[in-house]
Amino acid sequence: MNYIPRRLFLKDVLGTSAALMAGAIFPINGWAEWPTSAFEAKTLEEVFSSLFVMESTKIAIKVPDPVENGAIVPLDIEANLPNVESITILAEQNPIPLIAQFQFPNPDQSIGWVRTRIKMSTSSEVAVLVKSKGQLYLARQKVNVINSGCGA
Repeated sequence: MNYIPRRLFLKDVLGTSAALMAGAIFPINGWAEWPTSAFEAKTLEEVFSSLFVMESTKIAIKVPDPVENGAIVPLDIEANLPNVESITILAEQNPIPLIAQFQFPNPDQSIGWVRTRIKMSTSSEVAVLVKSKGQLYLARQKVNVINSGCGA
């Protein structure tokens, strides 16, 4: 039987671990495709304009009106666009507006549809960004919340 010497084994294990940790700390692609103006923006409008987002009627947002409990806001999002790569949900008046992003690993085989529940602090506009064929599309809908869902 051939055995690997302990030093060689430890060297390989530690080298692989270091490479994996470096990949976790310093991701290769990161946010490189997003312009810095998107991160410097103070409002969602400024973010959307810096990302060259186009409004679309092909994105449907279904939500009850009004929503009694902001802790449980059901959303049904359907994007009738080809090759949907991701769907991102934002609530403008939330303490942290970015709520969720759903990635579709095989855009050419995926259906752009998400059903989820989100938490909202108050009545506000919900924005949905859909990435399709490298382009960002936007749909918005006002959501009326009766009772806050963020402990306010």
